[in-house]
Amino acid sequence: MDGNRFIDLASGIAVTGVGNCAPEVVAAVQEEVAKLTHTNYDGVVPDLITAAEVLGGGMPIAALTGRAEIMDAVQPGVIGGTYGGNPVSCAAALAAIGVMEEQDLPAKAAHIGEVVESVLGPLVDVVPAVAEVRGRGAMIGVEFVKPGTVEPNKELVSRIAKRTIQEGLIMLTCGINGNVIRLLPSLVITGDELNEALAVLKEIIVEESAK
Repeated sequence: MDGNRFIDLASGIAVTGVGNCAPEVVAAVQEEVAKLTHTNYDGVVPDLITAAEVLGGGMPIAALTGRAEIMDAVQPGVIGGTYGGNPVSCAAALAAIGVMEEQDLPAKAAHIGEVVESVLGPLVDVVPAVAEVRGRGAMIGVEFVKPGTVEPNKELVSRIAKRTIQEGLIMLTCGINGNVIRLLPSLVITGDELNEALAVLKEIIVEESAK
């Protein structure tokens, strides 16, 4: 963008499972799904899990993973998909899963979350507008309210987002009230990039909250 350098803290990566594809893809994801879904942290056994996007490294592929009694209950031919079984996309999915294994991306996600929490978490106690820093792994939300209330502070979030882009940091605002900044950096972000981005974000949060 205009020759400037940007750090993207909003792009993200997410993979859960895959179904109706090449047997090799199914087997690979079945082995990895326990590590790659948040459900296993809470002891939750979901009926169905859907996935797409990053699973194929940008190639078109979608996935559905479910308990056998549910998946087997559907009659043959009832469920179809335009992406199912494409050999090129399946190869891309295998390659993407391979990278996740080789680089241990679940562990990197956990580490990113720990770093983010250590930098932004203390703001809850020193910046009245920061209501909560929550999340798991690399996906963290920072919620803002009007000081002394629980009223969402969408205006503050908008100012923060505008300031960060001016400083070369891409943020994403979200939440049903537009009062949350969501962090979901790439899992291959370097430690220096992450620290630089968080320092910029923290400074802007403190400055804009004081206005």
